[in-house]
This record gives sequence, C-alpha cells and structure tokens, in this order.
Amino acid sequence: MQWMQAVDGYCERLAPGFGAEPFNTLTGLAFLGVGIFAFVRGPEGDDRRAAAALALVGIASASQHGFSVVLTVWADIAANLIYLVLLGVLILRRLVGVGALAAGVGAFCAVALVFQVSQSGALRQAFGVAADMFFILMLVLFGAALALRARDPATASRIALSAAVLAAGLPFRFLDPALCGVWPFGTHGIWHLINATSAALLLSALARLSADRSTDRPSDRPPALAE
Repeated sequence: MQWMQAVDGYCERLAPGFGAEPFNTLTGLAFLGVGIFAFVRGPEGDDRRAAAALALVGIASASQHGFSVVLTVWADIAANLIYLVLLGVLILRRLVGVGALAAGVGAFCAVALVFQVSQSGALRQAFGVAADMFFILMLVLFGAALALRARDPATASRIALSAAVLAAGLPFRFLDPALCGVWPFGTHGIWHLINATSAALLLSALARLSADRSTDRPSDRPPALAE
C-alpha cells in the first residue's frame, strides 16, 4: 500500500496536495472543539476518555482533508473507530450498568462487526446507506432512547435529540458526490458540523445522567443527633 498516495474522495477537492479542501478541513476541527469542551466538563473517566477520542477525531479529520493521502485517510478511520469504541463503553456503563471489562469487550466487538459490515462491498450493495456506521449509530441511539423512555424520560429525550440531529446530517454525508455540480464546496463539511453537534448533545446527555445519579446517592455523613 502506498501510504502517501493522493486520495480524491470529496467534492471540494479539485487537486492533490495540502489545502485543497479548506471547508472540510476547518469544519473537521469542530470535533476537536467539542471534544476539548466535553473533556473539561466530563464528570467521570469514561466521559473524559470518550471526549478525548472525539478530540482526536477532530485532529485526524483535519489532517485527512488537509493532506488527503492514504495514511491520513486510515488515521481518520482509526480515530473514528477508537471514538466509537469508547463511546460504546460509556453508553454500556452509563445506560446498561455493566462493568468496565464487559463494556470494553462488548463495545469493541460491536464496532468491529459494524466496521466489517460497512467495508463489505456486497453488504453495502445489498443494504445501501443502512450499512453505514453512522446510520447504525443513529439506530442505536434511537433504540436507547426508546428503551429509556419509561425509566428516564429526560435522558431518553436528550439521546433522541442527538439521534435526530445525526439523522438530519446523514444526507449531507451521503450526497456529497452527487451535488458537486450544483454546490462545488460539497456537503461533507456540513456533515462535520451536524455530526459534531450530535456528539456534543450525546456526551452532554450522558454526563448529565452521571451528575443526576450522583445527587441521588445517600450522603456519607452520619445523621445529625436529635436535639
């Protein structure tokens, strides 16, 4: 594999070399901003690890669109996979209540399976956009919101909002090549901004759930003596 071979995968890129996708490059940094903000506000280690991985996605995305060679494309894919695994750990621990080891194994296996599906030409041809990783993530989020609706309607609404925003961004992810003729900048950068917004809403919802639960814990202080 020629790691430094140029890749032309988006409407905005008209020539090889650095800087040919300025809109995609700048909007990719939205993930870095959201990740740093979520990391600073993360209440627990799981929150901060997922946020740090999202920040890494921002750096990798900007590098991919800035240089657009095989190496940066695969670095971006790897960063997204790391983020999805750590996000899966956070979701499993926060919403399902499983232990760290089970959450790690479960999230890794789920992301690996979905990645294989998304990379299979036969499955992509059979299922179309339904085989895309972020389409599947949207379904997972809607499913989680539905499962939580009776037990925790506030968290369910926040996760559903994140899923709805993600759903609104998916057309911009898929239609970038088809709209080059009418929108030379392409739509991938818009997908970046909407996806980053969805991630911000989701990480905030999961962090808020942790904070809400911490306030429900009984106090460790001994009860005051009756007067």
